[in-house]
Amino acid sequence: MDEMESKLAENLSHNLKYLRGQRGVTQAQLAKRAEIPRSTLATLEVGDGNPTLSVLTRLSMALQVSIEEILSRPRATCEVFELGALESFSRGRGKA
Repeated sequence: MDEMESKLAENLSHNLKYLRGQRGVTQAQLAKRAEIPRSTLATLEVGDGNPTLSVLTRLSMALQVSIEEILSRPRATCEVFELGALESFSRGRGKA
């Protein structure tokens, strides 16, 4: 497996676990929705395997995201706070 394939497998692994967790579904539930064997999903979630376009399509449809989203570099996680929700500090005469 070359570096690009390895990175795609790593992205797929991370994104599948993250998206499945966000939706609160088990491997078995997602596999059933995608109509693939649970063992196939488990293999992909650990970064192994070489999924076909059909498997990627079924997973993306089951997760309601594009194929690009499950293969792309994971998004940075962030949290939005309402204005004034965080304590602020002033340093350097208000310049920092």
